[in-house]
Amino acid sequence: LFLEQSELYIGLHGQQDLRDVANRNGVYGATEIYTKLFSKIGLKQVVKFNTAHSVSMFAESYQPFFAESYVDSRVSDDVTLSLKKGSAKAWGVKYLYQYSPTKGLFLDYRDFSARYQQSSQASQTFYGQATGKFLYQPPIQFKQHTLAAGLTWYFD
Repeated sequence: LFLEQSELYIGLHGQQDLRDVANRNGVYGATEIYTKLFSKIGLKQVVKFNTAHSVSMFAESYQPFFAESYVDSRVSDDVTLSLKKGSAKAWGVKYLYQYSPTKGLFLDYRDFSARYQQSSQASQTFYGQATGKFLYQPPIQFKQHTLAAGLTWYFD
């Protein structure tokens, strides 16, 4: 690629998000569990300033293989919906300070965003009885921002 420390990669990414939805008094509503499996392609670039300091940057694009929403409802029967027309992307920056040949410190920031435009439909039931209503997931977007710091150890 364009610099010595460039990396192009492909892979899989799995993620599960939990969302609790309730009305004002917290009685009605649902707990939703979103389960997703993506294929991904990414580009990573590492810039070494000297032997102790380096910065790596990455950008990734995702395409969903599988995405669903499981709704654990408080007022009707539970339902599972398939999420459709989805896409996701991520980017991040990591600073590494290696203060000895075997130890270092890092600071890592990541930004992940996923969205879905459509879902399957399911008939709403109450204790197994049809209600005449249909459930679906309106367009939804997830964002996740991560900041991490820590120590690294290198082993030969």
